[in-house]
Amino acid sequence: MPMIGLIPYKQKVVMVLLIMLSGLMDIKFDGIMAIHLGTNCKMASVQLYRIIKDPEYMMVLQYFKGGSLRNNLNNNFQLE
Repeated sequence: MPMIGLIPYKQKVVMVLLIMLSGLMDIKFDGIMAIHLGTNCKMASVQLYRIIKDPEYMMVLQYFKGGSLRNNLNNNFQLE
């Protein structure tokens, strides 16, 4: 189950979502995360702040007040 919390990031405090990535040790996790981190930028739909291991891998992602990314996109954007 994802957890929500606050972290310091670039001289401000941001609200984040912490998602545990259990069971991903079987795939090339390091390569996948290197690609994701290499392409991560402010233009991305979801900001990835960190990847941590304690003891499982977890991703620290931008938190959307409106719920999930899907809900946020559905509520704020319309496809024509």
